[in-house]
Amino acid sequence: MGRTGNDGMNKRNKRPPFISSLTEGDFSAGELKEGEMAEMVLFTSTFCPSCKPMKKKIEKISKKTGVACKILNIDESEENFNLAMRYYVSSTPTLIILKNNTVMDTIIGNVPEDRILESLRLYRCA
Repeated sequence: MGRTGNDGMNKRNKRPPFISSLTEGDFSAGELKEGEMAEMVLFTSTFCPSCKPMKKKIEKISKKTGVACKILNIDESEENFNLAMRYYVSSTPTLIILKNNTVMDTIIGNVPEDRILESLRLYRCA
C-alpha cells in the first residue's frame, strides 16, 4: 500500500497516502474531501487481467504528481458494487478523476500513462 507514517500522511510532503483501499462507507464518511486537491479512484475487480498493470501505473503517477489515489475492488462486496453503479462503472479497470467531489474524467481500460497525465493536466489536477 502507500508509503506513509503513523499518521497516514506521507512524511516528505504531508499529502494523503498515494494508494489506499476504499469502500462505499468511505465515500459516505467523507473520505473524498472537497478542496483543490484532486483524487483518482480506480475501480478494479479480482479477475481483471488489465487491473494489475493499471494499478502499477496509477501508483507511479500518484507518486510523480502527488495526486492521491483510492483503489476500490468492486467484487469484494455488494457495497462496493453499488458505488461502482453510482459512478456508471461497467467494466474494469475504470479510473475516475475527481476534483471538488466532481467527476472531471472517466478513463476505461489499461491506457498509457501519458493519457492519464494528460487528463490530470487538462483539469489542473497535477
